[in-house]
Amino acid sequence: MTKFTAPERAKLARQMYILEKNGRREIRPCPKCGGQRAPVSHTYRSIANLYNEKGIAVSESLVGNMIEEFMAYRDVITRDDTGAGC
Repeated sequence: MTKFTAPERAKLARQMYILEKNGRREIRPCPKCGGQRAPVSHTYRSIANLYNEKGIAVSESLVGNMIEEFMAYRDVITRDDTGAGC
């Protein structure tokens, strides 16, 4: 299984969360009638397959863990470290 550095893991966890929450994947036309089908939401398996196609080895359970981590630590992961805030 791929090991990530903390910044990489946080970035990928955010991407996976967005895909799972808002991402839609295109569905091929019906093979029988050729009619268009509505896009469906990503699942943990489809997200894992997407990253495996990109060469990043992840499992379905790792995707779930990373999404849960992002939701739990979202404020820490996305916080502004530039010091521009009050």
